[in-house]
Amino acid sequence: MKTTKKLLAVAAFCIAALASQAQSFGDNKVLSFGVGFGGSAFMYSGSDATLPPLQVSLEFPMSEKIGVGGLLGYAGSKWEGFGFKVTYSYILVGGRAYYHLVNTDKMDAYGALTLGYNIASSKISGAGLGTAASASGLLWGGVVGMRYYLSDKFAVNGELGYGLAILTVGLSMKL
Repeated sequence: MKTTKKLLAVAAFCIAALASQAQSFGDNKVLSFGVGFGGSAFMYSGSDATLPPLQVSLEFPMSEKIGVGGLLGYAGSKWEGFGFKVTYSYILVGGRAYYHLVNTDKMDAYGALTLGYNIASSKISGAGLGTAASASGLLWGGVVGMRYYLSDKFAVNGELGYGLAILTVGLSMKL
């Protein structure tokens, strides 16, 4: 847990540093929340999600086409059988680079690359066992995404690619 707190502190510092350097077009930082569907990096066949993949991201525009930001995600799953119960949790903290392909008043289509750090942990119980394990390491991935603005500030969004889930849908808000 100490590692998680340190990573969250580093991520907050990095996002704050990026925000202070951002030279945006109209200061339209974008905060997005999403829920993942369709498989993920942490689940395997036969497991059930205890908490679907959730992610929050914040983008700081650097130019008309380029943005940078941070990403934080969490997911959990479990498997039960043969007298055992296995629970997993997965935390992702990372940075993102965005390239905006189309950016109009109503639509924002983009590609993004993610570079970050993941923390995976598991716990096995049952049949006289009680053990836990954790691992962490570098994570990279990429997505294509789109935001469709319902108003000047609010949008629905979707991303398809490699990360916590294959498909992530949610809401975005210009700050």
